[in-house]
Amino acid sequence: MHCTRKVTEDIIWIGGSDRRLALFENIFPIPRGVSYNSYLLKDEKTVLLDTVDRSITGQFLENLAFALDGRNLDYMIVNHMEPDHCALIEEIVRRYPEVKVVGNAKTFGMIQQFYTFDIAERSVTVKEGETLNTGKHTLHFVMAPMVHWPEVMVTYDETDKVLFSADAFGTFGALNGNIFNDEIDFDRDWLDDARRYYTNIVGKYGGPVQTTLKKAAGLDISIICPLHGPIWRSNLGYILDKYNTWSSYEPEEKAVMIAYASMYGNTENLANVLAAKLAEAGIHNIAVYDVSNTHVSTLISEAFRCSHIVLAAPTYNGNVYPVMENFLNDMKALAVQKRTVAILDNGTWAATAGKQMADKITEMKDMKIIEPKVSIKSSLKNEQLEQLNVELIKMGALCEEAISAAAKALLEGDAALRETACVAEREIDQKERDIESLCMKLLLQQQPVARDLRTISAALKMITDMERIGDQADDIAEIVLYLEDVPAESHALLESMAKAAIGMVSDSVDAYVRQDVALAEQVIAADDTVDDYFEKVKQALIRRIADDPEEGGTALDLLMIAKYLERIGDHATNIAEWVEFSVTGVHKEE
Repeated sequence: MHCTRKVTEDIIWIGGSDRRLALFENIFPIPRGVSYNSYLLKDEKTVLLDTVDRSITGQFLENLAFALDGRNLDYMIVNHMEPDHCALIEEIVRRYPEVKVVGNAKTFGMIQQFYTFDIAERSVTVKEGETLNTGKHTLHFVMAPMVHWPEVMVTYDETDKVLFSADAFGTFGALNGNIFNDEIDFDRDWLDDARRYYTNIVGKYGGPVQTTLKKAAGLDISIICPLHGPIWRSNLGYILDKYNTWSSYEPEEKAVMIAYASMYGNTENLANVLAAKLAEAGIHNIAVYDVSNTHVSTLISEAFRCSHIVLAAPTYNGNVYPVMENFLNDMKALAVQKRTVAILDNGTWAATAGKQMADKITEMKDMKIIEPKVSIKSSLKNEQLEQLNVELIKMGALCEEAISAAAKALLEGDAALRETACVAEREIDQKERDIESLCMKLLLQQQPVARDLRTISAALKMITDMERIGDQADDIAEIVLYLEDVPAESHALLESMAKAAIGMVSDSVDAYVRQDVALAEQVIAADDTVDDYFEKVKQALIRRIADDPEEGGTALDLLMIAKYLERIGDHATNIAEWVEFSVTGVHKEE
């Protein structure tokens, strides 16, 4: 019996699912099966958009016949020539001998490679931007080469605003009656499969995906119909954002992936100890995988998701343990990049795995390796903690410099100081990365006791707030470029507010270095003063607008500056609260 669903009044889903297939492309495990989507447009002309895999031939042909309801098939559009979508092209031609086949030049070259029937007499070759009118519908063709084959194109229905996206936006997993994204819990049930599908099938081709996304941005899309998985008819920004993140190789989440290989359990124990120490340090987004019994497609998916990767493996016959080497080779092949990587090796004699793993990572793009190579020691050394303190003092000083430059640019009308604030902000960003690496190194190399662990944990939290302080100082400096005049009353209030905020930042870092809870409490109390200045600035600006409505633009700029200073005070308060945690083990959020 047929099994179809309407996508729009004129578009019908006529695909099906295969729950028996164990390996997609005979490589990737699919315990939830996979769907093969095909669509029929019923207009003055009838149009089939892609066929399906041979495994569901019977279901598909029955669905097509039912949807046509006795009508002839006028066109078959081939968006993608991979056999899980093109397997039934020849069968369709036999059953509907009048059908015209629509594709691009590369499409027809591949058809001749797969099939022996004469395609010339029925082919309709289209190029970028060309259209096909079917009555009230106009189909617009967009080339999408290397997403993920060279012949790929997508078809846009200008009438119903539907994008037939080929393999883009697809996912592993059989459809269970609910074929639309708003009928399922995508985050819970589908996101992992969608990520694993993209990263392993399309992941290498981030550049072409970015090009296609830019083309799609120029279309008014209401529905996305992929060839695998759910149809998107709501919250399109969600999946578009995921694809933009994955295809630009940016981490999806700030998380730590620990991938280990272990022969006799010692390296496994190291991975577990590290995970526990990271958790105690306040890092809770952690995933641990044994590469020996985790399919590499899952490892690749997680490498795309996580910002930080820890690789731990023993030396084996003078080389990297084979399953870890396989993972590293796949990381390179699928263009994993822009990650921070820590490397742990193990070896009773002639331990060389660490260096070899590092060599492979350096072959990948924009990968930062935490140095030096890990060695397990008994306790955290005082001089290493002192280094952390020094780095935090430097970062705090940069924050003060950025705020001071921005405030001076505002109060003295010196736009040239805007660049000083901008440079300081960039240095703050770099210092955040340096301190993050140092903290990770301390955690990886040592097994710190509770007090020292809290100190490191607090530092990791503090640098996030300090980085945001730098951003907000830069935002203030940016506004100064367009600010013409600062009224006297606001000038005095903003000057006092800036001094108070700078003092909070300075004292919060000093409290951390000295482990001074009393000073931290003073910083927290000082936030009330900054908040009070904000209210005074706001009231002064309200009065100014009331007196002269034409000053509204300037007033809003000044209010934004005051808001940024108020937020700087909030971040300094956060830092002080983490100081208290580092000393007492208690955080105010708890």
